[in-house]
Amino acid sequence: MIIWLGNTIRLILIFFLGASLGSFGQLVVERGPAADVVFTPSHCATCLWPLTWADLIPIISYGQHHGRCRHCQQPIPLASTLREWLGGLSACWLFTNAGDYQLADFIALAGLFICALADWTNHYVYQRTLLICGGALLLAPFPAGQPHWLAALALTGGFALIARLTQGLGSADVFWLGLIFFYRGSVFGLGALFIANLLILTYYPWREQTSDRQIPFLPYLFVATLITPQLFALSQRWVLLWQGFWPLR
Repeated sequence: MIIWLGNTIRLILIFFLGASLGSFGQLVVERGPAADVVFTPSHCATCLWPLTWADLIPIISYGQHHGRCRHCQQPIPLASTLREWLGGLSACWLFTNAGDYQLADFIALAGLFICALADWTNHYVYQRTLLICGGALLLAPFPAGQPHWLAALALTGGFALIARLTQGLGSADVFWLGLIFFYRGSVFGLGALFIANLLILTYYPWREQTSDRQIPFLPYLFVATLITPQLFALSQRWVLLWQGFWPLR
């Protein structure tokens, strides 16, 4: 009982830490890469009233004030707290499955998370943000195995051609797909791409009724990249279990 309670408290703290990072990442995205996000106080986007610490508690402040500014009562977009939920749940997932990731994976997921927030908010990602993410990955130790040059070049070239012909993919989408294929290989990359598109197809019928017809791809790619290692491990267990019942002859 004590161990279960300790693990629960730890997960709650990690959740709010991830939600706080998600909120800070959203602030970086809204102000742009060249803006001051450390010394400039946070404020309401409508009335410009400075926010206190009670207004900045992730998720709790949104529910406490019923999704409105405490001063001008203007509604706060629901997407702002959904991004905090995404950050909190992602942090708990990474903590629970930390053994499935390496240092390069954590750096890549952190960069992809920031770019996903930018794509979700603005439908574009600053080139400077992509350069910073790529540079941080180059400084990290390469994961076990060899770089997948051929898969990255071939598939990234194909995605770039598709983006140019259909305008369905942006440069940031192609950039992150190329990095995933380069670091993880074609099997992992195609699996993450399949899961990301499956998530989009699952969400699209609800989103189709809204006025915004653009679908940001990077948030779905982030979730897919986050959970693909565990889905691959689960599929391998199912294959072994199936072979146990129906051995190959």
